[in-house]
Amino acid sequence: IDLCYGRYETSEYLLCDPEENIFIGKDYTNANKLGECNGPLHPDHSNIDRSKETRLPWHDVHTLSIGEVALDVSKNFIQRWNFIVRTSRVSSFKKIYPLKVKYIELSMLDMLPEAYFPRYKNCECQIVRSISKWSGGIKTEISIYDAYLDLITNSEYYVYIENQYFVSASKNRRPINRIVKCLYKRIKRAISEEKVFRVIIVIPEYPAGSLSDDSTKYILKKTKKAILELQTNIMDLGYDPDDYVTFNALQSHGWLDGRAVHDEIYVHAKMMIVDDRRVLIGSANINDRSLLGYRDSEIGIIIDQPGCYVKGRMNGEMYDVSEYARDLRLEIWKTFLGLKEGDIYRISDPVSDEVYHEMWRQTAIDNTNEYIDTFGTVSHNSYTIKSYKEAMENSKVTIEEYEEFVLKIRGFLTLYPIEFLDGENLSIQVFSKEFLLAKSVFL
Repeated sequence: IDLCYGRYETSEYLLCDPEENIFIGKDYTNANKLGECNGPLHPDHSNIDRSKETRLPWHDVHTLSIGEVALDVSKNFIQRWNFIVRTSRVSSFKKIYPLKVKYIELSMLDMLPEAYFPRYKNCECQIVRSISKWSGGIKTEISIYDAYLDLITNSEYYVYIENQYFVSASKNRRPINRIVKCLYKRIKRAISEEKVFRVIIVIPEYPAGSLSDDSTKYILKKTKKAILELQTNIMDLGYDPDDYVTFNALQSHGWLDGRAVHDEIYVHAKMMIVDDRRVLIGSANINDRSLLGYRDSEIGIIIDQPGCYVKGRMNGEMYDVSEYARDLRLEIWKTFLGLKEGDIYRISDPVSDEVYHEMWRQTAIDNTNEYIDTFGTVSHNSYTIKSYKEAMENSKVTIEEYEEFVLKIRGFLTLYPIEFLDGENLSIQVFSKEFLLAKSVFL
């Protein structure tokens, strides 16, 4: 998680907190309007008027690891710290060395607060990284990228992805990473074998930042291109892409200053669940910056529980699953779909038509239509920045209409707005500040 303001969140994903009951000071912020608001000055003071302006809800996924794998995390830090010590001219920096232990004593675990005691045991974990000469003084390592490709290629029933970005390609020179190609090849194999296979991807409606910035628009352009490329490749095989892949976003709503308001929930997670068995959680986005190793440095963890699987279900058949992976998916989907605790059993089989089509996709379709019917112009039918901003700032929804809307909406899931800003030129413009940089910088 980023150690900064604006990251605290609850499962309600509230847009509004005018009384400062939950989001204190700078934790009430909106990165799409103000950018990041870090720094030590006045943390208890909001940098926006919470009585009139909405915050940007933030979705992240994290995991706590205890045991030998935690030592591997510490070794990554130590390796990078010592590299800085070797190359820095700051004499006060001192080298540090790994702990020479092979396991964590139970007495040490007993020191943890009960809330942090490991619920899932017997997990096999692997730390993966993006690191290179500039960031760690070693040969470029792309084990996060390798993990994505391996987990997707060897998946049996489904791939569920949450990520801040989806910038990839199957054949173009840029982007270089081939996550889209890997997904397509796995779907193509399922088609040839006449087997059920689903890819479910949840991303933000657009990258955090101002829509007037060329960098934001250009990343949006490349995201839409990646989505359409995957969908088109499936259609070229003569099949409906909706049967194999769905792209989704998240929306929240509220009532503030006498008007109905709504906005995206910003998906900042970098997580993948495969077959209710394996989980990859980390800091890497799906783009070249995070995956190629020699650019941004990243870290992640793969979690599995082989040898102690529990019974689950895939496409109506009994299937051995990891309790950790299954429970993580169920908890997330319960929130996104607006289900009650007692209804979780309804989504136990993630690839069945009843769950994938009739619950997941239909909920996204219904919620999207409700937003359009109630608010009129939303991201799904906003083709220019001007029309989108005007609609967001000038809601004419009455309290009665909003109360009716609240009764109909289920959870937070919507369709990804693939036509958002189709009327705008999303390319980097000549003489803009972004034009001075290579386009690959933003990929």
